[in-house]
Amino acid sequence: MNIEPLIQVKELVVGHDRRAILPAVTFDVLPGEVWGLIGANGSGKTTLLRTMLALIPSISGAGEQKSGLKIGYVPQRSSLDLSVPSRVIDIVRGGADQGWSFLKPTHLWSRAESIERALAEAGVGELRNVQFAELSEGQKQRVLVARALVSEPELLVLDEPTSAMDITAERAVFELIERVVKARKLAVLLVSH
Repeated sequence: MNIEPLIQVKELVVGHDRRAILPAVTFDVLPGEVWGLIGANGSGKTTLLRTMLALIPSISGAGEQKSGLKIGYVPQRSSLDLSVPSRVIDIVRGGADQGWSFLKPTHLWSRAESIERALAEAGVGELRNVQFAELSEGQKQRVLVARALVSEPELLVLDEPTSAMDITAERAVFELIERVVKARKLAVLLVSH
């Protein structure tokens, strides 16, 4: 059975100002696979990730995405402004904004089923009306995973998903990722140190 890779990386060299920071890498990301980019702070993990996703240019080599690849992104929790009052449902609905325009004002309503499925899969449905800033770190991470799932991605990218968590919360996040991979047959790229 021939499965089309979601991302193909061939002799990819990444860096800044035309200076390589990592040796060339070659690999394919297939549906259902979980990849971890692991290393110390400043070791090039984020640069490799951003280059693979064609957000920054490579030094040499290629990182190619499947045509039309849908990516769900889970940022570091510290990148969110907690002074903005947002309920869990508001954060998760934000994942449905792709495709919205003034020409399609009912877009969010058409995504209601995806929103409810994502809330349920992430186990945060009962928290829908709670302020995001009031949640534990583990709950916040599950909300951000739900937001990424609303867009029905083929690839889920998580940036430091377990930073500032205790071991119980870390385990819960990894179990959630495992369940989602099995249920949706999506691939995961996870950045950690």
